[in-house]
Amino acid sequence: MRYIALVFLVLLTGCKNSKIENAPKDHGFDVFFEKFASDSVFQKKHFDFPVIAYYSDVDLPFDLKEKSIDEDSYFYTDFTKDKSIYDVSVERKKDSVIYTRRLRDTYHLPLIYKFAYKNKRWMFVEFSDLTD
Repeated sequence: MRYIALVFLVLLTGCKNSKIENAPKDHGFDVFFEKFASDSVFQKKHFDFPVIAYYSDVDLPFDLKEKSIDEDSYFYTDFTKDKSIYDVSVERKKDSVIYTRRLRDTYHLPLIYKFAYKNKRWMFVEFSDLTD
């Protein structure tokens, strides 16, 4: 009986729950974004249509306008181009990420992309263009 208990104890202490240890805290956003940034088909599949877009009016820059981007008005944004002219910041929360780009030389107001983790996948849900 001692032998069985000893074997059981050795097996129990040797087990690891690798699923918990290897699970990224942000649900693998970096891997997702690398593909989202460069693949137009993948990007479109990860838009949560209709996406709400906020933008500033040229005449009234502090008055934000709102429009809806549906599947017909979708356009691809290649995040891999012009990396040298933007400063990027990424704010991570449990189930959302805010990705912000600012023009490096001028520090204009930002372009803000909001992503949410829905139904076990990352989705692009909101865009704000605060440049004028």
